[in-house]
Amino acid sequence: MEKSESKKQRQVNLVVEPIQRKETDAFFVVQDPQPLENKEVYPWQQKYIGQLPRITKEFFRCNGNPLNPILKVESESSQVTYQMDCGGMERHSLPVRQGEEFIYPILIDLLNAVQEKTGKRVIITSGHLCPTHNTYVDPAKKNRVSKHLMGAEVDFYVEGMEYDPHSVVTALEEFYHEDTEFQSLKKNGNIWSNKEIVISCHSATERRNGDNKHSYPYLTIELRYDRYNRKPVHFSWHLGYNAFHRNG
Repeated sequence: MEKSESKKQRQVNLVVEPIQRKETDAFFVVQDPQPLENKEVYPWQQKYIGQLPRITKEFFRCNGNPLNPILKVESESSQVTYQMDCGGMERHSLPVRQGEEFIYPILIDLLNAVQEKTGKRVIITSGHLCPTHNTYVDPAKKNRVSKHLMGAEVDFYVEGMEYDPHSVVTALEEFYHEDTEFQSLKKNGNIWSNKEIVISCHSATERRNGDNKHSYPYLTIELRYDRYNRKPVHFSWHLGYNAFHRNG
């Protein structure tokens, strides 16, 4: 008996009454998702240019290593001294400006522009040099005022274009063709320059300091004008020798 009543109840429950709608009823229409305009780029997407890691100030850290051998240095007056290398990135910071580590932004922008235009990886061989490492790689007197000490100079080559640095310069020239403020680069031998930068091309046999022991030609970009602060960039003893943090 109970089973029969239960069966009847299930049959009643299966009857679906039609929905009666009025002409004034509103309907919710589901639309296909539309692409967002000016979609925000996630931080992890900003780290790459295609498949290449985006250049940041981290790529400019000093190449010093305390395990490097002690070098015998003879001065112009024949005085002999011995030079140790620095402790590297674990023992000191990049140059510090307003409490933060600092590399001139245009150098970073230029190297990323090279990667974007060539589709190849930029290899920084010499970015920031602390005073100790700067002397270790090149004890010459004129090197004491290197803008590498201030984060205002960089040496590099491009992977896959090691023996074609002039094509890399072409990519840098294109950067300034698109720049509305600074004039195009002017060539004088193996040097290209405008108000903002000087690019020097070094052959495979010249200017081989300790950071450039590779066998390739390489390029140096030296900053001569700060577009953000609107003033020339001159070497500063304070910024070069004191404006960085030492760990221990």
